[in-house]
Amino acid sequence: MEAATGVSGVTRSKFLEQPAVTAGIAAAIAAALFSVPMVPYLAEPADLWTHIEYAKTIHQLSDIKSPHFLFQVLLIGINRVVGVSYEVAAIGLMSFCYAFMAAWIALRIRVVNPTLNIGGVAALAVLVLLASHVFLQSAFNLNFYYGYIAPTTYHNPTQVLSKALAVPVLFAYVALTFEEREGAVWPLLLPVGIVLSAIAKPSFLIAFVPCVCAVEISRAVGGRRKSAARNVALVAIPACVVLLLQYLMAYGGAGSGGLGFAPFLVYGGAAKVLTKLPGSLLFPVAAAAMVWRQRTCSHRLLFAWFLYAVGMTISVCFVETGGRMMQGNFAWTGQTVTFLLYVESVIALLAVPWQRAWPAWGAFALHVLFGIIWYLAAFMFPLGTFL
Repeated sequence: MEAATGVSGVTRSKFLEQPAVTAGIAAAIAAALFSVPMVPYLAEPADLWTHIEYAKTIHQLSDIKSPHFLFQVLLIGINRVVGVSYEVAAIGLMSFCYAFMAAWIALRIRVVNPTLNIGGVAALAVLVLLASHVFLQSAFNLNFYYGYIAPTTYHNPTQVLSKALAVPVLFAYVALTFEEREGAVWPLLLPVGIVLSAIAKPSFLIAFVPCVCAVEISRAVGGRRKSAARNVALVAIPACVVLLLQYLMAYGGAGSGGLGFAPFLVYGGAAKVLTKLPGSLLFPVAAAAMVWRQRTCSHRLLFAWFLYAVGMTISVCFVETGGRMMQGNFAWTGQTVTFLLYVESVIALLAVPWQRAWPAWGAFALHVLFGIIWYLAAFMFPLGTFL
């Protein structure tokens, strides 16, 4: 009997250690946790409410007016197939996006650190989704958002969907380029993810594509011409085709505006951004310092920082001209690359012994603490006061 019990325990332990099981547990926790914070944003007009109302107006292809429309198409599909309201469909879709991200991040952590227990993997995968900027400078003025680069937002569904697609696209590129993984999954995932990411929200791609091209030119010069050409074909070609079509759709008409160079304009000036930037970068900088000191810095983390630098430059320097100028749509790029930097920083920090990494983990805990406040803010304050 004892032997049978021991075998059963070992079997159960091996089952729980399977990457798919770990990813499923992380996804289930994230789905439950992040189905909640979007609910208050349905109570009054906000980005979530606006996007839902837009979906209700689409009855045929000619009704699509925005160059990014994946969220609306998915809402319409859920409404017609499942029969739930657009509002319920939106909450369900947002919950799925967070579950999807948690699953991918958990799989990535498991690959990089297979010795970490299932609880630790699931916790980190969920907490990095919860972690947000440290808005201490203006917390008592109830400004939790403006002037900051917020890696986590709940009020804009297309941003959540864009982040959910950015995660596997980044991981697929890392797997092909820096880890040189074989198999048909990654070459298929990249172009499909690229196209879906573009029609969800092009914010991520406008930073990702230039970074990929720069890296692949460097690799081609270094002698890896074949794999460099493959990666450019998988990333740049589908991205450029879709982005060009979206540009023509958004700015091709008379009086529809265009693109302009106006550093820090939508952020209210350089001083407001630069003084609040440490609130977004405390953990990534601390993690980078620990990793660099231990000489465990990987190409993955270097690429994440490169992506961050390019994305932030685009975010703070470029605007749309015309009536959409002060909407700050390029700000979403900065938010996305900051979030991805958090993810890669967590993964990279796992290579550093706890005894030496604890200052960075302490910084991460502070981001999580403010993330919890940010998560609860819509339940505690009117939307117009803190957002």
